Amino acid sequence: MRAQFTFLTGARAGQTDIVGQPVIIIGRHPDCEVRFDADRDLDVSARHASLTLEGDRYVLRDLDSTNGTYVQGRPVRDPVPLPAKEVIRFGPSGPKVEFTAISSARTDSLGAAEPASGTAVFGSQSRPETPSPPAPPRSGKPAAAPRPTASHSDTAARVRIEVERQTRGLRRTTVVLFALLLLLAATYFWQAQTAARRIEADRRALLSQVDSLVGQIGSLS
Repeated sequence: MRAQFTFLTGARAGQTDIVGQPVIIIGRHPDCEVRFDADRDLDVSARHASLTLEGDRYVLRDLDSTNGTYVQGRPVRDPVPLPAKEVIRFGPSGPKVEFTAISSARTDSLGAAEPASGTAVFGSQSRPETPSPPAPPRSGKPAAAPRPTASHSDTAARVRIEVERQTRGLRRTTVVLFALLLLLAATYFWQAQTAARRIEADRRALLSQVDSLVGQIGSLS
């Protein structure tokens, strides 16, 4: 399955990107799979949002962006499973993109046909078979084992998403602890002021009693 992004507004309006990776980062950073114009689409953060293929659906997440991600006019605060077609807005007045999930059957037809003008295709595509090159002559050394072709970009994207989630939770915990600290400080200050007022009242009462006793002694003499 692939994801198609048609830019409805913004600097890239009218253009289309088709991405085949299971994790898609959207933003203005050059490493993003879906990139906005870095100089003109300023409502979009460097790494604004992500789409992750989970089962047969893409799930949209906001990556703690400055202006937020919106679907159907509502801000995305938790992961949102997307239908086959949806409009995503980056910021309350930022550019809009129409997301379309392309099934495997449509993916095969897109791979066989030439992409339309203004359409950029990323990820794996079906290619015509080419004849295998002739085998090199054998030597005394054993053939090297093929290297694994793991997708480093997908792994890095997942790591970024996980780090940003943990950072967001740490920020919330820090805010709660700071609020509790302020509450404790205010309670201590109030108790200290109350105790000081009581001591002052007791001191004044004692001085009043002393003055009264002195007056009585003076009258007796």
